[in-house]
Amino acid sequence: MKKGIKIFITSLILMMTLSIENIYAAGFSVSRSTSSVSPGGRFTVSVSCQGAGQFSVSASNGSVSSSSLWVDGSGSVTVTAGSSGTVTVSVSAIDVTGYDESSITGSRSVSVSINTPTSSNNSNSSQTNSSSSSSNTTNNNTTTTNETNNQTTQQQEETKKSNNNNLSSLTLSTGTLNPEFNSNQTNYEVNVDAKMTEITIDAKALDSKASITGTGKHSLQVGSNTFEIKCKAENGSVKTYTITINVDETPLVYLKHNKQKLGVVRNVKDLGIPESFEATTIKIDDQDVTAYHNNNMNKTILYLVNEKGEKNFYLYDEKEGVTSIFTPVTLLGRNVYIIDVNKDDVKVSNTKYNKIQIDNNTLNGWTFKDNKNYSLIMVMNAQGEKVIYQYEATENTLQLYHQVKQKQPKQQKNIMTYVFAATTVVFALISLVLIRYFYIHKKH
Repeated sequence: MKKGIKIFITSLILMMTLSIENIYAAGFSVSRSTSSVSPGGRFTVSVSCQGAGQFSVSASNGSVSSSSLWVDGSGSVTVTAGSSGTVTVSVSAIDVTGYDESSITGSRSVSVSINTPTSSNNSNSSQTNSSSSSSNTTNNNTTTTNETNNQTTQQQEETKKSNNNNLSSLTLSTGTLNPEFNSNQTNYEVNVDAKMTEITIDAKALDSKASITGTGKHSLQVGSNTFEIKCKAENGSVKTYTITINVDETPLVYLKHNKQKLGVVRNVKDLGIPESFEATTIKIDDQDVTAYHNNNMNKTILYLVNEKGEKNFYLYDEKEGVTSIFTPVTLLGRNVYIIDVNKDDVKVSNTKYNKIQIDNNTLNGWTFKDNKNYSLIMVMNAQGEKVIYQYEATENTLQLYHQVKQKQPKQQKNIMTYVFAATTVVFALISLVLIRYFYIHKKH
């Protein structure tokens, strides 16, 4: 008796072991949601692993919702069974890496039986009796059944369309993707040389039924360039891969001013141009350079960067080169331009050359020694003229400065000269007359 009980328990454990639906293997496991399904029915196959990567999925006597499956710990696909027999689903590791950085390989499969419904005389008799009892009920049931079948067929057709919108490769004619390409990574950055003006992007889909847009030849501007590569799956789902290409902004043309090396800034697409200036192109060292010209002022300016990385506008002359810094500012409501000034540009006694702060702007100027609240600055106005303003710090006021010179006007000076000459002539004539008179009187 005891021996029979032991045999029974051993058999029971063996049967339970064989009925387990999860099938495990080294590295990853595959499981099914059911052991049997009706013809054309659907079930789920799940993949689990201690890692992440790409798996290929295929089915015999059935179809899968996706032939490629990305798994990060776990993932699943939907399988549609055939009309009869058994549907077998095979899963293979394509490019899978464990969380411990080990490589996961191998293939696993699961099978699900397809239950074919059987007909019997009793069921036929029952259906016949039911049909004869009510023709209206039969018609209604038939209509409902047809609608259900149509919906099922439509769902099956949609299920058969692939949802795989992953890229298998993404390459550039120059430069290196950062980070390295991975079908699950959608954002990349690339740095290229300053002289690059165009680049070619190529990509391939993991699923042959998917379509790709955004590839081909693209023009490059200095600075940041963003391109989108879109992969559209058979079922219409889209995945967008974004590439940001940074073109080196190092200047290609250099000039000199006040012992500084100034480079022509190439990335000017978002530059705010001073009022009344218009963009133009000039030649410097046989290179086309973007400049800005003001017809009213008859001035040309360039946007330059110094060796410290500081960018500013500068006045430029074809013969003299760079002549001065040119910074548009608003000083107490006046629109003027800060320019280079030298210590000897303004000669006013009792002043000292130093820095002057006005409206958060620092300018070179001259402060009166006997009253430090008063200062003089030299700037350029909207007509391109150099003008001198007097600044009073206490009331924060600014007005044009006129230096009074203690000299006679030229016209007045000429009149005085003529009067002096005439007086001299008259005095000389009178003197001659008197001399002659005294001479004759003395003789007599």
